[in-house]
Order: sequence, then structure tokens, then C-alpha cells
Amino acid sequence: HESTIAIFLGFMMALFLKVVLDVLIIGIGKKHIFVERFFLLFVAAPIVFAVGYTIKKTQFFQNFLTIAFFGIISTLLSIVLQALILFGLNNTVIMEIDPRDILLITIVTSSSDPMTALPLLNVVSHNSAHSHKLDAMVSGESMLNCAISIILFQTVLKTEF
Repeated sequence: HESTIAIFLGFMMALFLKVVLDVLIIGIGKKHIFVERFFLLFVAAPIVFAVGYTIKKTQFFQNFLTIAFFGIISTLLSIVLQALILFGLNNTVIMEIDPRDILLITIVTSSSDPMTALPLLNVVSHNSAHSHKLDAMVSGESMLNCAISIILFQTVLKTEF
């Protein structure tokens, strides 16, 4: 299956970068540091460009308001609801977490990746107009969801509490 080959190639590329180039992870004694800028520029960006290139533009723009609602509003709503629950449970017997960490956790868990659902959607309705519309909506929502999460994560990291 293609996914097995893709996973194997990804593993080999990561191993190459780790051992030969030492780009993704900089070894400092036994501690390793993940270089997020490299990841965002050279790993995440090509994925977003590939999705943007292959998305059905007509379907995307016809459903832009729905995509924006799910990509922006639902992501922000998920973050707020999770944060309220965790702030309510904070400093109890159950847990004690720094407020900044609560926000970071909620941002990360709210950035779900619906791209995994696309192969399942293709099985249900292969090459129909409905399939293209659903594909455009899920892909567009995924791109906006990831963008919102990255921006909010960076903002919370740089904000002093």
C-alpha cells in the first residue's frame, strides 16, 4: 500500500536528517531540542501548499463561509470550552497546571487534523460532485484550523502572563 511506502520514506528521511545533517534535532549532551522553525518552513508548508494546489477551487470558494465557520469559529470555540473546563479543574485535587500551559494544551488539542478522514470519504462517495464538495470543505477547514492553531500557539508563547 502507498501509505506503508510513505511512512518508510518519511522514517528514512528523518533518520538521514538526524544522523547525517543533524537539522531537526540538535544534540546537546543527552538533551534534544526540536527546531520548530525548520518544521514549519520545510515540513508543514509543503503539506499546506499541496492541499491548496489540489483542492477544488470552485467548491472551496462556493463554500467559503461554511469552511471559515468550521475552520475559525469552531476552533476558537473548542479552545475556549476546553480552557474553561481545565481552568475550572485547575488547582484541585485532580490537577495543578500553569495557566499558560492550559492555553497551550487546549490549542494543541483543538488543532485536529481532519485530513485523515479524506480517504474514508473517498470510499463512501467516489468521484461524485458531493465528494468534491466535501473534500474541499474538509481540506479548507483543515488548513484554516492549522493556521489558527499555529498563530494562537505562537501568540501565547510570546505573551507574558
